[in-house]
Amino acid sequence: MPTQMSGGAVPIGDAVEPREPQKTGSLLGSLSFTQLYVLVLIVVFSASGLVCLEDVAFVLLSSVYIFIVSKVAFPATSATSRVRAFGKTRLFTLYVGTGGVVGLLLPLAYIFGGFVEGDKKGVEAAAPHVYLLSCQVFLEGLSYALEFSLPARAMVPVFYNTKRIFTILDWLRADFWKQTADLDLPSSASSSAAVLWLRFGRALAVANLVFWSFNLFCFLIPVYLPKAFRIYHQKKTTDAITKEE
Repeated sequence: MPTQMSGGAVPIGDAVEPREPQKTGSLLGSLSFTQLYVLVLIVVFSASGLVCLEDVAFVLLSSVYIFIVSKVAFPATSATSRVRAFGKTRLFTLYVGTGGVVGLLLPLAYIFGGFVEGDKKGVEAAAPHVYLLSCQVFLEGLSYALEFSLPARAMVPVFYNTKRIFTILDWLRADFWKQTADLDLPSSASSSAAVLWLRFGRALAVANLVFWSFNLFCFLIPVYLPKAFRIYHQKKTTDAITKEE
């Protein structure tokens, strides 16, 4: 999966802006391969029954709210609609890639492995995080394609990262309460394989909690969000002065 995830502020949707929209005349043509990929994941998870109505309602209501904010509180102008908060550096790209692996690729592998290992509880616990992260990536790309202002786009990773902290905590609790007896393993499977699987799931849940907590409390809130508002108002003020002249 490409390291350029979307239009927000750090991995998988929180930091690197998506590609510039193609002149195709369609909304889908403005989305990158990553956004289309996660759209497929969203449909699959929604149809699988692994996502609760609360998470679906959060996605719908937050999308409506961000749309309203983008039109009323922080309307985009020609000077603010395509503004980027951060440039591309090697360290930043590494951070983005780490988020993609820890937040999406490994949890997806864990879910697919859970079906093989008969780990129904693990699949049910990890699925909400993957679903919400997929929705975040897609909404960030969509908000950029629709030329929302930077503050409106910045709200997407903040909202979703905050929500996903709670789903990761649920995942963490489920995996630490789970025992090898809860796995529906084939008779030929060894007990050591079951123990390794449990340890992998717990380590992955802990890694996601640490990474996304750091992303929210050490980057999005203290760094990215203030910078997004500052850039927006600077650009808006400069644009107003230029028009007056």
